[in-house]
Amino acid sequence: MKNYSVDTKILAVIKNQNDCLNLQKDIDTISSLAITWSIDLNLEKSKVMYVGKKNLCFKYTIFNKFGTQVLNETEVQNNMKWEAKTRHCCSRAKKILDMISKNFKYLDE
Repeated sequence: MKNYSVDTKILAVIKNQNDCLNLQKDIDTISSLAITWSIDLNLEKSKVMYVGKKNLCFKYTIFNKFGTQVLNETEVQNNMKWEAKTRHCCSRAKKILDMISKNFKYLDE
């Protein structure tokens, strides 16, 4: 489990159905602890990402509700490619270069 200031990520390597059930138990434990400690889990922001070609696509639940399935997260896509992140970084760099070229009269000096 990785915990950030406003985000909690639960990661697991899934090789079989038993691994899926263990991950669901972990999710249930976090959910019950959130109730005990009066911590709100935003179900609308809860997401499930299946990574790799041989995933089982188990339907995980939080409070008996299914999380949204996503194809990519901020760093990697579910097929383990970096294309979306690379495209995003290149686009951002181009915008910054465009801003610099528009705001400076002499770029060589």
